[in-house]
Amino acid sequence: KIFYEFQTGAVSSDEFRARLRELLNNKVATDSQIDDAWMAMIADIPFSRIKVIQELRKQFKVYLFSNTNEIHVKKLHDEFRAGHNMDFYSVFDKIYYSHEIHDAKPAVSSYLKVIADSGVTPGETLFVDDLMENIEGAEKAGLKGFWLPPGMDIAEVFADYDN
Repeated sequence: KIFYEFQTGAVSSDEFRARLRELLNNKVATDSQIDDAWMAMIADIPFSRIKVIQELRKQFKVYLFSNTNEIHVKKLHDEFRAGHNMDFYSVFDKIYYSHEIHDAKPAVSSYLKVIADSGVTPGETLFVDDLMENIEGAEKAGLKGFWLPPGMDIAEVFADYDN
């Protein structure tokens, strides 16, 4: 429950850490130790993916919708800037983080919030995700879904895309 609440912005980073200490019965873990452990699950974003998104943006609006939290976002943005010398927000037309919209995939309501804010036409909008349950939620909201199976990279999906 605490993970979902954190992911949807219902609790702050400080409250998340406090409740995690309580859950793990570890009162001595520092904020930094908790953050480091929590952030260990973040993977680097290969430049090949960024290049694909940049190419797609020449003709299409590209949005990111991610179930995440403020600790992960800070780490991602800092590491992305250090590794790619660019701001992560500049890669997309707009980014939607679950903790900021207070809703998460696969809830249909989360997609409806993104659709309403972005102004996209659902039936003309492709949603790509690696979890089938998220594709199903997106399709219930009227989006066209594409499941990215394990081992396939988004760069492969659009490899032949040529403006």
